[in-house]
Amino acid sequence: MANNISVAQTFERRGTCVPFTTGDSLRHTRARLYQHGNDRILEAVIPSFGGGRRGELMVVPWKDLPDFVQLSDRDRELHDGIPGIVGKHGIDPLQVRELLHKVNAAYSDDPEVRAKARAQAQQDSQDKEVVRMSCIAQLMRECGIERGDPVMAGANTKTLVDLMTAEESRSHFDVEMLIDRVFLFASQRSGVSIDNVREWLEPLVGLITPFGTVKGTQADRTNGHLFLEHVNLMEFRKSVAAYMEQKPEEYGAAAEVLLEVVDQTIRYVDERIVTLDSLLGSFADVFSKQDSNVSYLIKLRRDVAFALDGWNDLIDHWTEADAEDCKKAGSVEYRDRAVAYVMNFLPIIPHRELYPDDGFDGQASIERARVKIVAAMHSWSTEALDQELARRVEKGQKKQSDTEAGRLMS
Repeated sequence: MANNISVAQTFERRGTCVPFTTGDSLRHTRARLYQHGNDRILEAVIPSFGGGRRGELMVVPWKDLPDFVQLSDRDRELHDGIPGIVGKHGIDPLQVRELLHKVNAAYSDDPEVRAKARAQAQQDSQDKEVVRMSCIAQLMRECGIERGDPVMAGANTKTLVDLMTAEESRSHFDVEMLIDRVFLFASQRSGVSIDNVREWLEPLVGLITPFGTVKGTQADRTNGHLFLEHVNLMEFRKSVAAYMEQKPEEYGAAAEVLLEVVDQTIRYVDERIVTLDSLLGSFADVFSKQDSNVSYLIKLRRDVAFALDGWNDLIDHWTEADAEDCKKAGSVEYRDRAVAYVMNFLPIIPHRELYPDDGFDGQASIERARVKIVAAMHSWSTEALDQELARRVEKGQKKQSDTEAGRLMS
């Protein structure tokens, strides 16, 4: 059992969330690969297992996890499928997401979950086709600008995507001839063959799809699961900020740490989406340095996926609490409990991921604050959330602060 207050220095060391549904004890389990000499050991990292209250982690070999908790058929399939997706660099949230949809579609006991998983797989396929068309539309716009074609240069990318994906529009012009024209432009602009452009486009589309339609800006983007998760996090931030106006005093410190971590994550993802849009804003040039640009896109996907990993379940928990509070004017009871719950599993970005060249771990101070708050909000005897204890601790800390301030003044 690990109970120190240090945080993992990389995303891979923090691990990837594997959302089991057998009880609450495994709900926030993470899988990570540990390199021990020449051995690669797949581990399960379980926060607050059995109601632990101070951010404690239980780490066990992945293969031994079923010995601790009896898994449902669905969770057993998910558990057994994880080793098969471990790659050279370990495991990432995009791999787990794909496996999760397959497992849910086939083994979930809930028909709604099965239907949602199948619908999401279909949506992903549709998103990929739309992104492919948006890449071609972006090339068309760049071609028009370079060659002085006002129709192509003035075309709106979203309109082009709609035009190229609508069946009634496809019958009015030769789409393939148009695609051949923009591929020729990309070939001449980047100095590679048309065959190379055709061959390389699909891998690029696959890498871009989680971010949604290529537009050059974030405005009006409505697809791409990573982008939508980012939007969801920003909406969550607004909801927590609104709660801050109503919160009881004893929950102030927790809410402030929560907002700090949310803001840090939003900034981190924003920076990478802006970088992506800048790169794809001159899409024809991407083909001229295919290998390096593919590597760069892989890193962007990795960074954003890991940064957003672990937030969805916490946001769902908060949303349910918010809905309950809305049933009674002025109520914050359910959100108070949700703050305590979220603080237990807060996905703090590792310091080295934020500041690769900075040896000082500034994230440790955030983790120390989180651990201290979580400990203060739970009963020593039952491990349950104890609101009265939280109030007493907050009152004591305020009294101590006032006393120290009085000494300084005197």
